[in-house]
Amino acid sequence: MKVGTSSGPGFVLLTVENTGEVLTTQLVSTLAEPFQRATARIHGDLKIENCLSAWGSIVLVDWELFGLGDPALEIAGFLHAERAALAPASGEAWLDSYLDAMDQPGLRARIGVFRQLLPLQDLCFLLVGLRDVTPADRAQPEYAAAATFLAQTLLAGIGKGRFMIITGAEGKFIYVMKRHFPALVAWIMDRDVRKAAAKGA
Repeated sequence: MKVGTSSGPGFVLLTVENTGEVLTTQLVSTLAEPFQRATARIHGDLKIENCLSAWGSIVLVDWELFGLGDPALEIAGFLHAERAALAPASGEAWLDSYLDAMDQPGLRARIGVFRQLLPLQDLCFLLVGLRDVTPADRAQPEYAAAATFLAQTLLAGIGKGRFMIITGAEGKFIYVMKRHFPALVAWIMDRDVRKAAAKGA
C-alpha cells in the first residue's frame, strides 16, 4: 500500500494506492455495501474486558457506545486490538464462529480488508504523536534511548503491514529501490538507524 498527500487552495487530499493484491470488483462492491444498505447495530466498544462468560455463553457488557456502524470494522478492530491476548488460532476460530452465526454476504472479505488497514492506522497515530515532540523533549536522555527503539518499531511495522509511507522524491526512489533490491535497502536503512543511535548516544 502506498500513501500520499497533496493539498491545494481549500483542500487536502490523502491518496492510498494498493500496491499489493488487485482488489476484485466483487470485493470492492462488498466494501461499499454497508453504506448502500445503511449500517448495522454495533456494540461500539468490543473488547475482552467487556465480555463475560456465564454458563457457556458470552455476554457483552458496557453498552454506552452502542450505535450504528459497520460490523466488519468492529470485528476487525476487536481482533486487531486483542491480538496479544488471543492466540492466532483462537482468534480465527472465534471469527469463524461469528461468521457462521451472521447472514451477511461479503462480511469476511470486508473484515479482511479492515484487518490489513488497521496497522496503517496504528502507524498514523504514532506519527501524529511524534509530530508533537518538542525540542526540549528531544534533549532528554530518555528520548535518545527511545529513538532507536522507535525507529526500529516504525520500520518493523511498515514491513509487517506491507505498506510504505512515500514522501517526496527521495521516498519514491527508496520505494522503487526496495521493490528491486530489498536486501540493499534494508542494509542501508539499518545502517542509518545505527548512525542515528550513535549520534544520540
